[in-house]
Amino acid sequence: MTHVVVFFIFIVSNSAGLLTPLGDPPLFVGFLRGVPFTWTFRLAPQWALVNGALLAIFAIIDRAHFARERRHPSVRSCLTPNSIAPEASGPLQLEGALNVLWPSGLVAVVFLVGSAGERYFGNGYLRAGLQIAGMVGFAALSLKTTAARIHEANRFSCGPIIEVVTVFVGIFVTMIPAISFLAERGASLGITKPRQFFWATGALSSVLDNAPTYLAFSSLATGVVDGLGGVALSPDDLGALAAYPVERDLLAGISCGAVCMGAMTYIGNGPNFMVKAIAEQHRVRMPTFFGYALWSFTILIPLFWVVSHILLNKERHTVRRGDHPSC
Repeated sequence: MTHVVVFFIFIVSNSAGLLTPLGDPPLFVGFLRGVPFTWTFRLAPQWALVNGALLAIFAIIDRAHFARERRHPSVRSCLTPNSIAPEASGPLQLEGALNVLWPSGLVAVVFLVGSAGERYFGNGYLRAGLQIAGMVGFAALSLKTTAARIHEANRFSCGPIIEVVTVFVGIFVTMIPAISFLAERGASLGITKPRQFFWATGALSSVLDNAPTYLAFSSLATGVVDGLGGVALSPDDLGALAAYPVERDLLAGISCGAVCMGAMTYIGNGPNFMVKAIAEQHRVRMPTFFGYALWSFTILIPLFWVVSHILLNKERHTVRRGDHPSC
């Protein structure tokens, strides 16, 4: 069971969210800063390679675990005795199906406010407030319309959420110096190509929350473009960074690094820690912080090397004066 939760974090909590701004917090930050909602569709090759490979590796490991348990039925090294759910009786059915409506409404609110909100609500703070209100409202509707017995059957509680909030408040406070350093001196690091942005963004996203890391390196990319003679870009409008071929490649490297390498540690992405807390609440034995890192480094680093050398290794990315019609 442990390997199931680990791969759930790899795929569902991180790399599967590479296709839309609603899939992972870093891409949502980009959407709020002007990156078109459909721009992330161009990351489909990276998405397919990473998730396809992870699903294949998971299938191999899962079959090996299944074969071992058939040979040794008493071996349940990753489960405690009380964590095995009783067999369900009766036909398969879906309870609480009304909850399907609330995520759909949330997607609609975020998309419409983000895409057309500037026309009707020019104030950026107002648009952000509407999106936050939509998220809170649909979460409240889900709580209100879901039967208490369903919450009890799923052992629902706010404990994991409170634990994640506590940890990430500390992370946000301690990451301020690192983000400030990037903003002030990042241009001197010599990072000018998508592959470099991929690894640099991913390395920091592994130990800090990946949403502000995405924003920091996107701001760095605008500074690199300006300093090397590209078009003048503003960190507050990342839509311009997504508008030109060279800059698009830089943003692709940043996006892939922030989203995919958020899976490297429990603290790389908020959902990682929440999934761990929920699994432990259900008495699934989870790896320690360094134990999980051993899983991620063994499986993910070789896969990310393939991504960076096959799909992000384009030599046109060094920005030079004259690359843009406006120069």
